[in-house]
Amino acid sequence: MIGVGVVIIMAVAAVIVFVVVILCSNGVIRRNHVVGLRIPAVLASDDSWREGHRVAVVPTGVGVAVSVIVVLACWLDPALRDAGPAIAVATLVIPLVWAAIRANRLA
Repeated sequence: MIGVGVVIIMAVAAVIVFVVVILCSNGVIRRNHVVGLRIPAVLASDDSWREGHRVAVVPTGVGVAVSVIVVLACWLDPALRDAGPAIAVATLVIPLVWAAIRANRLA
């Protein structure tokens, strides 16, 4: 069963991912090998870094919103609690892959 602590951690982690993408797209977080989309095309230049993250904002935001909704639904509905964490992770990972593909194409 998923506890309140796990729900909070998963929701906060999803929001942090979104904030990092926004900060990278604005140039607040500069090109690095620690956080952000670390694919060769995005790491090629500072402009590629910002633009790659800029096109990743929408898919990441969609994924985060869906992930947070799934996590909260799992917390509220005991029938969803067993599969909830896997579903929440998938709803975040799939849009991040989408974001990386978009960023790679643009960069």
